Amino acid sequence: MVFVSIDASEYLCSKSINLISGMRKLITILTILTFVGFSFAAKAQLIALNTSSTVTGDPSTTLAAHIAIVNTGSGPVVVKVIRSIITNASGHDISFCWGSQCYLPSISVSPIQVTILPGDTNTSFVGDVAPNGINGTDIVSYTFQDTSNANNKVSKEFTYDFVTGINNLNPPSGNYLFGSQSNAGEAIIKYNITNPAHAELIITNLLGSVIKEIFLTDQQGVVTIAVSDMPAGIYIYSLYNSGEVIAAKKTMITHR
Repeated sequence: MVFVSIDASEYLCSKSINLISGMRKLITILTILTFVGFSFAAKAQLIALNTSSTVTGDPSTTLAAHIAIVNTGSGPVVVKVIRSIITNASGHDISFCWGSQCYLPSISVSPIQVTILPGDTNTSFVGDVAPNGINGTDIVSYTFQDTSNANNKVSKEFTYDFVTGINNLNPPSGNYLFGSQSNAGEAIIKYNITNPAHAELIITNLLGSVIKEIFLTDQQGVVTIAVSDMPAGIYIYSLYNSGEVIAAKKTMITHR
């Protein structure tokens, strides 16, 4: 019979060393996971504040959307703006400002980023649409993204409505525009222009696309337009003089 002698102290010591080594590895792994989790949580911190997603006006003024970006995390975040145009009415210029810089309509991503410190709110963003006297509706989405973590972002979509408030456009004294649809399927439009020069009547759809264009030679008169070839819906008819809109109205085209 063979007896094997085991030193209990060496065995326990070996087990202790292995246990300590294993615990160190576990602590290291937990530390890494905790750091990664903390880093992710710290960067998931951008929120956007705004009072409305729709701005309304007439085509004689530029409309602006304002968005406040809040850093609710514990570290600074460097943020860029990405503009996505969903709907762009013909002739409208869409631009934005971020930080101390404003960009031309051709720029869709801000070349300059803005650092937002922990707990701070940045209110420098302004998204503009210049209608240039043309009726229509624009829909634009603005995304604010952490430059070090593409998943840390927040987006806001805005509608620029140059249609709803159009009946509030007050033409200069002596100019007026009135229209209605007759039972015969015609649009009857009455107008008056003070000192007409290169005057015209333009009918557009809600996206700003020109449907009909009529040049006017008289100071006042009545224009009759066949609408049988126009789909039912809302249209804008605008009175221009020397290239500037002086009156605009909405009308509903129906087909009985």
